[in-house]
Amino acid sequence: MLLLGSGIADEPETGNNVNFIRELRERRVLTTAAIYVPVVWVVVEVLTFLFDKFSAPAWADDLAAAAFVAGFPVALLLSWIFEFGPDGLSRTPPGSKKGLATLVCAVLMMAIGTAGLFSLIYPINQTPVQTLVSSESTSHTLAVFPFENLSEDGQNVYFAKGLSAELISRLSRINDLRVTSVTLSKQELVALGREPDVAYTLEGTVRIAGDRARISAVLFDRASGFTLWSDTFDGELKDVLGLQEKTALQIAQALNIELSPTQRAQVARRDTQSVQAYDDNLRGWALIESLHVNPRNAQATFDAAQRHFQSALATEPGNAKATAGMAMVNTGTVIFGLGNPELLERAQALALEAIELDNGLAESHFALASALSTSGNFEQAIAQYQTTLELDPQNGYAWCELSGTLSSMRPSDPIEAELAARNAVLYRPVYPIAHYALGKALQLQGRLDEAIEAYQQSLELSPSLSISHQALGAIYLDRGAYAQAVSHWEKTPTAPRLLVNLGAAYEAAGDRAQALATLERAFAGGYADFDALARNEHLASLVDSAEYRELLQRHAQ
Repeated sequence: MLLLGSGIADEPETGNNVNFIRELRERRVLTTAAIYVPVVWVVVEVLTFLFDKFSAPAWADDLAAAAFVAGFPVALLLSWIFEFGPDGLSRTPPGSKKGLATLVCAVLMMAIGTAGLFSLIYPINQTPVQTLVSSESTSHTLAVFPFENLSEDGQNVYFAKGLSAELISRLSRINDLRVTSVTLSKQELVALGREPDVAYTLEGTVRIAGDRARISAVLFDRASGFTLWSDTFDGELKDVLGLQEKTALQIAQALNIELSPTQRAQVARRDTQSVQAYDDNLRGWALIESLHVNPRNAQATFDAAQRHFQSALATEPGNAKATAGMAMVNTGTVIFGLGNPELLERAQALALEAIELDNGLAESHFALASALSTSGNFEQAIAQYQTTLELDPQNGYAWCELSGTLSSMRPSDPIEAELAARNAVLYRPVYPIAHYALGKALQLQGRLDEAIEAYQQSLELSPSLSISHQALGAIYLDRGAYAQAVSHWEKTPTAPRLLVNLGAAYEAAGDRAQALATLERAFAGGYADFDALARNEHLASLVDSAEYRELLQRHAQ
């Protein structure tokens, strides 16, 4: 069919699609889009280079990208309405415009094009926090060993450990680098057969004399054994604040890792401008971290940590890291049974204050999560752990605590707990609680053989870890492996509740005398839940005996 008597006679009718495309072409919309996208791409790349070179703030490149994205639909709309000819700028004549339908189609095209440009130069990371991090994906895997303290003053061990922790925190902010924190020496790892599966290692030494510091760091390529980078800092302690930033950037350069301005800003981020507050925070957080490995003398440890955090706040009022540390002291005091549960309210208040002071500080959210989890507010705690991990994705302690919370909530979420625990093991391979958390998650799934293996891994790292002995004792008792159950329950503390479990293991193993003696100790310690004893299947034969009734008469008054 031919159209006669129109401005486009002798042209076949092919429908609205052709008319729409012709309309866009006549109004130079397609030409504008074709020019705008590559030009903006080049400009963004140039700006990124300049921002990087001149250390522009982290938001500068984001702002530029957002401005160019926002300008795209504006450019298309202007090309639709106006044209540039011999007489200058003027409104585009109606031409072959087909009315509202064509305009709607044009608007939709602008929206689709804008979305495409946005995703091209301003991508969004939609990976959920609890995704398991692969240990296979990148050759940029680094283990950071504790820096060795060479100072004559043994008190400076905290500084060496704290410096290592600070470097780990900064290096973990580099997206293309997976950082493993190793709390044991190389010799200890070799003895355990647990050398980290990484491509590179970072080692160092620290020597402090008065207000002077000498800090050396060496980056090794494990495959070749060669040194990739090394440096020595020799100066005043007040200059140490910039050392971690410099070291992290030089390591990234040695590994040929390109850093965006945002990443550079994250690596350069400082929690304080005061050397004294920095030192007090190092000491306080090192003391809290020491309880992960050695929980003895907890009260004295918390008291010392609190004094350092108070000193930091006296030096620099409003220091968020010290405030978060105070929150951790209050929560830890309750966890170790050294204070009243009311301290958790104080801990939450301090953590919220720390978040208000510095919402971008991972320790602030971690402190709030810990207080909430200890209070039984598991859902809120999980949200705060997730925020912590958004700020510090390679925080092995946060992954471990998240796993424990997911296992403790009712109903539990053992699948996600396992994923979180495996991340904890990935980033803290020699942290015994991480292996315990993995065992707990596996046990909740009924994967008992794997759980036993994980619990045994935790005991290899910490032979006296009571919670792992308790877990293994319970599994072996249920399996009828009574001798193994007894061997593990004998290694647990003498709290009355735990003595009952040991007594049940003795009775199941056929040692009634030991069972009665152990229950006697539990009753003397204040245990009085006699109904629970009557329901315990492993004590069924004992509670019907004359010996038990006599024991009960003496203590059930």
